[in-house]
Amino acid sequence: MFYEFDVREVFSGDVGTTTVVSSSTQSSACGRGFEIGDEYLVFASSYETHGAPWSVESCSATTTSTNERTRQAAVTVYGAPHAPDPQHDSVGISDVGTPRWWMLAVTGGAIVLTAVVVRRLRSDKG
Repeated sequence: MFYEFDVREVFSGDVGTTTVVSSSTQSSACGRGFEIGDEYLVFASSYETHGAPWSVESCSATTTSTNERTRQAAVTVYGAPHAPDPQHDSVGISDVGTPRWWMLAVTGGAIVLTAVVVRRLRSDKG
């Protein structure tokens, strides 16, 4: 499953105002879901993204943005969040699976951000 997020703030990593995160739809594969319109504190990586710039699994610290304990831990580890970089390419659902330079730029990277889910797209890949 691919989820498109409007990014509100970034704790760590380079990301534009919109990005896409992939996750398995099966909890047995460490997948997790997101509800459209809800805001999350997302701990994502560039590992096994299935064509998206980022991926997330259920074992990460990802939670709703109202979870103050996790938010404070993120501030302690990464410092105060900043706005997404408007100069950094934003990535939308329509960009998933399209070879782009940003795929090379995020290899091995990780991000922590607060974002609102705006779209989701099911993938046949799992």
